[in-house]
Amino acid sequence: QSIISGNQKELIKSLKRIKGVNKDRAVFIARDQMHKAAESFKQVQNVALGIEYYEWLTADDERVSDGIGGHKQNNHRIFKYGSNEAIISYSSKRVMYYGKPGDRPNCRCIAVGVIHNKKKKKKKSPDGYGYILVKKK
Repeated sequence: QSIISGNQKELIKSLKRIKGVNKDRAVFIARDQMHKAAESFKQVQNVALGIEYYEWLTADDERVSDGIGGHKQNNHRIFKYGSNEAIISYSSKRVMYYGKPGDRPNCRCIAVGVIHNKKKKKKKSPDGYGYILVKKK
């Protein structure tokens, strides 16, 4: 109920009542679950509005994971909802990720919906797709 209403303080209180969950752990869980809920809601909303694609944005700081399967390489790449491969990556490197922004515990990444205009450019872009992207505000 707290997640649906967006009441993080109430969720923390509820979590602290669980045996073995201290205040720090409750805050971590509450923050994580609120973010996951917001990202999931945004995806459902975007798809309902006909927005099929999103730009993956990280917090763009030193805490963003950068190893194998890390999120740093997904920053500013365009994905299709329901797909695990970047459709536009602005590099020759193929990027795949299983999941979506916010899936991992304490992930601070977000998905920003974009409208994908499939009109071909006269000159192919470096990634070979040659599409024009317009960010949805």
